[in-house]
Amino acid sequence: SATASMGVIHASHTTEAMTLLEPYLPPSAPADDPNAEHPTVSATGGYAEGGSLYALGLIHGSHAGSSTEKRLEASTFLRKHLRNSHANEVISHGAALGVGLTSFGSADLEVVGELKELLYTDSAVAGEAASYAMGMVLVGSGAGNASSSAGEELA
Repeated sequence: SATASMGVIHASHTTEAMTLLEPYLPPSAPADDPNAEHPTVSATGGYAEGGSLYALGLIHGSHAGSSTEKRLEASTFLRKHLRNSHANEVISHGAALGVGLTSFGSADLEVVGELKELLYTDSAVAGEAASYAMGMVLVGSGAGNASSSAGEELA
């Protein structure tokens, strides 16, 4: 989407990322109330919202321009949307790709578990993004090799 292209244009501009993407990001629960209900996600539309989540991943995914702290902050934000967006495959698609980019090479099995939940939702579009994102998270870990303990965890 055109919104996702903003992530390419503004890659590594991590301090301005949320301000740039704010008009397009899906609504979030209030930051000061962790128990607040997450806004309901519509099953239709969401192209700008999904694109903005992907753009956030593109902006923070560059290890050259993003500190570990900023990448973790973006990943946490994206994972929250990933968990709450299963009703809309377009938003789920953008959130999954964003999570994959911000968690690239981390081999974090908790993140992989959240992506597997999306993979099993029976949505071809979101499932494809989840599987790509799982590959991004596990790249370089050796997961899937016969001698890998992470490979056993994935089964």
